[in-house]
Amino acid sequence: MKRSREEEPMVSIEDLTEEQMENLTEEEIAALLEKADEEENLDAAEVKRMLVHFEKRVSSNQQKRMKYADEPEKFMQTELELHASIKELHKLAATPEVYTEIVSHGSVATLMNLISHENTDITVECIHLISELVDPETILDAENPDILVDALLSNSLVDLLVQNLSRMDEEHEEDQQGVYYTLSVFENLVELRPSLAETFVQSTDLLDWLVARLKIRAVLQNQVYVAELLSILLQSSTANQERFGKLDGGIDLVLRVVARYKKREPKSAEEQELAENCFDILCSCLMVPTNQQIFLDHEGLELMLIMVKEKGFAKRRALKVLNFALKSSPTACDMFVSALGNKSLFAAFMRPGKGAQPELAADEENAISCIAHLLQHAQGEARKRTVLKFSNDDSPKIDRLLELHIKYSHRMKEVDVEHTAERLGALGQEHSEEIVYLAKLDAGLYTLQLVDLVWGLVLFYGRADVAEHTKTLFHQHRLEPTQLISVLEEYLSNLGDDNQQEADASKEKIGQAIRGLLSLVPDPTAAAESGDATPETYAEEAEEDGDATPDTYEEGAED
Repeated sequence: MKRSREEEPMVSIEDLTEEQMENLTEEEIAALLEKADEEENLDAAEVKRMLVHFEKRVSSNQQKRMKYADEPEKFMQTELELHASIKELHKLAATPEVYTEIVSHGSVATLMNLISHENTDITVECIHLISELVDPETILDAENPDILVDALLSNSLVDLLVQNLSRMDEEHEEDQQGVYYTLSVFENLVELRPSLAETFVQSTDLLDWLVARLKIRAVLQNQVYVAELLSILLQSSTANQERFGKLDGGIDLVLRVVARYKKREPKSAEEQELAENCFDILCSCLMVPTNQQIFLDHEGLELMLIMVKEKGFAKRRALKVLNFALKSSPTACDMFVSALGNKSLFAAFMRPGKGAQPELAADEENAISCIAHLLQHAQGEARKRTVLKFSNDDSPKIDRLLELHIKYSHRMKEVDVEHTAERLGALGQEHSEEIVYLAKLDAGLYTLQLVDLVWGLVLFYGRADVAEHTKTLFHQHRLEPTQLISVLEEYLSNLGDDNQQEADASKEKIGQAIRGLLSLVPDPTAAAESGDATPETYAEEAEEDGDATPDTYEEGAED
């Protein structure tokens, strides 16, 4: 998301709506027209004049500084002139077709030298200019955007910016802006070249600075931006997630930030954005198993449970974090059940919160995901207690599974595949099967798959009353076990193999869920002839694998 400061350059007159034009004063219209004329007259000769003028101002300032090093009043005028010259170059940022001129003239190296200029006013204005030059909304209009980006990177832009951050004193407003513009440069570069995210984290001290800055509450706007950049750097890089986990106190710090909202709402939109970014950081970190353990060691699980129980702003964010914390982690799943987490989780499962439809859909997905994790990875008594949640009080939780199955099955029937393919053009025609699957995922297929997985596993591990209640519901709503099995088979066929061990474990659990559903089929012989496993097969395999069988759960405890 692009951020903005209160003071932004004037927009182009072409970007204004008729209503906005009517609200402008005569002076504002005149200024916009003058700006438009200047941009239109920015030909090669004018660009060269501006760059030559800029280089002269830099040279003059350097000479005066060297000659009168102890007499600042004698070089102050050259500082003002240099600052004005840099501001003039902002015109180039709005004209991407002249970016190659900046590179060919050799001005990139000059700009890099100014990042470490003794006068931070000049440094900040230079960084501001660079942030505009690499703004994706502008630079991508250039004939060859890579030319400027390559020139900046080859002239040590990243190292210079990271080094410069250490001298920024946010007690001063100008330095606050300098930090802001520096973060903007990093964000823009990652958007242009996502691979740079790992370069920034693995090859510089940027991550250490960001974590240290996140601790400081002053200048909320910059603290929010720091959290946002951290979220961006971590979201798609395992290496960065691992590096963050190894930082002393990194995960603990983020937990401390979100803990402020366990019982209260954010006081402003900026504060809410800070919290949202920190929850996203946690989700990214928890994709690495070693970070899951750090999260547990710092009582992150207990904190998220408090938030889910409080049902405030943090509830749905905490539920999402729990989804990541429990994934493929027997330790986390067992701790979750021991901490009586099932009570809060199933309350969220049965009674989703309020909000817009996308938010409610996310809540349903995260709740059923957490339950699926518990059924797949909790062990012994913890899994037993989770299964028993579906056997109490006339099985209302089985009714909820039915409700969700019907809801998301209906959505699958409404998927507009043609519209999706049309939106993607030639790509949609070349990969029609993938497009259909992606369109269904967008409509909630993953939630449907998890609902049917949970239902099948509850039948696989559960008591006879669960099977009887399921049969009654199927009869009332004209459902067949094969309909759910079909969903799970599609899920099975689309499992990724990036992590083979995790994929194999998922395949095993999906197979168990299918066998649980097959136990409802009236004629197991027919199922066997069609190549499907029968209930007897499942029982034999479960005993061989050491898994519990339905008889195991005839007696059990409730949270």
